This record gives sequence, C-alpha cells and structure tokens, in this order.
Amino acid sequence: RHPSLDLAGGAGWAAMGDEADALRDQLTSLALEYKSAAEKLSKKIRQNAVLKRAVLEEKKRTEHLSKTVQDLNTRLEEKGRLYQEQIRSIDRLKFNNQSLRKRCEKLKQHIKANSSKQQAMASSGGSGFGFGLSSLIGFGGTTTAGEQP
Repeated sequence: RHPSLDLAGGAGWAAMGDEADALRDQLTSLALEYKSAAEKLSKKIRQNAVLKRAVLEEKKRTEHLSKTVQDLNTRLEEKGRLYQEQIRSIDRLKFNNQSLRKRCEKLKQHIKANSSKQQAMASSGGSGFGFGLSSLIGFGGTTTAGEQP
C-alpha cells in the first residue's frame, strides 16, 4: 500500500491523484517520444535500404564503366599498333616509289641516249639495228659511264 493512503481524510487520495496524473503525463510523454523515435528509426531504416540499393547500383555501374574503359584502352592500343604498321607501310611504299622513280629516270635517259644513237646511225646510213631491246636489257651494246643496264 502507498503511505499516503493511510492519511486521514481525502487529502491522501488527492495527492495520489496528482502523482498519478504526473506519472500518466510522463508515461504519455515517454510514449510520444518512443513513437517519434520509432518513426525516425523506421524512416532511417527505409533510407538505409534505399542507400544500400543505390550503392549496389553504383558499384555495378562502376564495374561496367571500368570494363568499358579497359576494353577501350585495349582497342586504342590495337589501333595504335595498326597505325604504326600503316606508317611503316607508307614509309616502305615511299622508299620503293622513290627507287622506282630513279630507275624510270635512268631508263628514260638510256632510251633517249639509244634513240639519239639510232638517229645518228640512220642519218649516217647505218641500218639502225642492234639498238633495240638487247641494248635496253644490257645485252651487247655499250653503256655510258654511270648507267646501269
């Protein structure tokens, strides 16, 4: 039993009512605080779940982007190798073209020299034979200094 109940008269009951009201108010206040804390916790749990999904999605996206970057780097390296091969091929072709151009010039000079020899022989009464293909190929006939058959 509560000590205030032993008091004479109704004063004990009144004091008890005030304490009960105070306890009830505290209980109500605590219940409201608990409810508010529970709502905040529930909200934080939902936010946490959303953030976890976002983190997982971002991780997948990052992995995908990383793989894409890796693939692009591999392709870039391959394109670089192909480019270098093509540059080397172009350089070889330029060199070969230059060599062929020099050979063509020498052949033109050789043909011109043989043509003028044929004209000289024809004008001097020679037959003009003997300065055909064999002289171009290098059989028979003489070449001038520095010319290659």
